[in-house]
Amino acid sequence: KKAGAPALNELSVRGDRTSQAARYQRPYTWAEKAWRQRCADILDKYASLKHGRTGQSAHFFGSFVLAPFNISARSAPSFLVVDGQQRLTTVFLLLAALRDTAATTHPDDYTHFQGVLENERARRDEDRPRLVPTQSDRPSFQSIVEGHPESAGDSKIGQAYRYFLAQLAKDDDDGDELDLEMVQRVILNRIDVVEITADRDDNPHRIFESLNARGVPLTQADLLRNYVFMLL
Repeated sequence: KKAGAPALNELSVRGDRTSQAARYQRPYTWAEKAWRQRCADILDKYASLKHGRTGQSAHFFGSFVLAPFNISARSAPSFLVVDGQQRLTTVFLLLAALRDTAATTHPDDYTHFQGVLENERARRDEDRPRLVPTQSDRPSFQSIVEGHPESAGDSKIGQAYRYFLAQLAKDDDDGDELDLEMVQRVILNRIDVVEITADRDDNPHRIFESLNARGVPLTQADLLRNYVFMLL
């Protein structure tokens, strides 16, 4: 197994790599509470970068479990997202909203930001997506990535995109307009993850089950106690 603590860009936009949600993954289910927390985390690091507090640690975004998938000499490196697809989908929707916000005032920025969402150097169309979500979410997700967000309708994917679009239109805590280039740098370089890549002979579903369906969930008291002892 391989594990590390790369920045998010190493996981989501590295080279010509493609990530695909495993078939047994649930559709996108995150809602406003989770979107609001993601925005708060990113804006906190944005404020640190804006005011020169670069010595502060990056935001830890959690662990991702990947498994090699459909690898051949003709195709780009592909990985199944065994665990973490909700977070990764959210990041891509935020980046799409960032792209479209930037393009409203600087149309030439569209291509610059689009390069993060798709591998434009891919030789085959099927290698262009950097993320392929679950089957039911693909039409709405693809419409947003390809620049047609109105086609996403009222799906959870569309709701998340519109939420991020509204947040990016607001000023920062100092009352200044958000520097969208800096927001992108925060997302890609100031968010750390742990990446675990399974071996070819591992059973990805068992790994997913072990991470999500075993053990006893932590209570609020457990979390509070752990936080207090961490401070001490």
